[in-house]
Order: sequence, then C-alpha cells, then structure tokens
Amino acid sequence: MRFVEGKQGASIPLLFGRSREWHVLATTLCGVVLAGCGPGHGEQGPVRPAARAHIPVPGAALLEPQRVPACDYKGAGPEQAILRKPHDPKAADAAAEAALRTKLDYERQCYRHAELIVRQRLHALQASVRATIRAIDRDAP
Repeated sequence: MRFVEGKQGASIPLLFGRSREWHVLATTLCGVVLAGCGPGHGEQGPVRPAARAHIPVPGAALLEPQRVPACDYKGAGPEQAILRKPHDPKAADAAAEAALRTKLDYERQCYRHAELIVRQRLHALQASVRATIRAIDRDAP
C-alpha cells in the first residue's frame, strides 16, 4: 500500500491510485453512513415501535380466598334458658324453643348475607376475566 503526503503532512493511503477516486469513495461512504443515521422511515412512513397494549387483570382482592362466614350465634342458648326457669318444665321448653328459633333465624340471615357477598364478588371476578379475554382477543393477530 502506497501513502501520499497531504498538505499538512498527514499520510493518506493511496487505494485507487489518485485522490479523486479516494474522494468519490469517501463521499459515497459518508452519504451511506449519514442516510442510516436519520429517523427510521419505511415505505409506509415513520417506523414506530409496537406499543404494548394494556391487558387488565383481576384485582388481587378478587383472587384471594373467601373467608368462612362467622355465623355462630353468641346469644343465650337453650341450655341457659332451661337454667333460668327450672321449676316450670313447660315454660322451660317454650324458652328453649324460642332461643333455638332465635339462633336458627340469626344463622340463616347471616349465611344468606354471606352468600350475597360471595355472589357479588364472583360477578366482579367474572366481569374482570371477561375484560381480560376481550383485551387479549383484541390484540391477537
């Protein structure tokens, strides 16, 4: 490889024999490099990175296990009603029966209310899962 002295004393390799060919090559190479530095434009316009679609997921509260309802009756039980009136067996039976009815009524209402809460939570979870499925189907190719 031969070297040619430049005006300021720098050595330039002589690849093509004369500096004209070197300048054409250098200009072409710079043009190619500079064309690659511009913003990315394809045939359809600017190229943008694909945006990630937001996929909704069910909330953490909906995915936690449901607690067992605390529906134990803590009022006066039939045993306590019998202890209050030991001298009259009919009154004791009536008091025990009333206490049992009260207990059963309380527990029935408590479990009914707990069922309503569980059903509302289930409907919210199902709606959230439907929204997730719709988002996945919308973004599918």
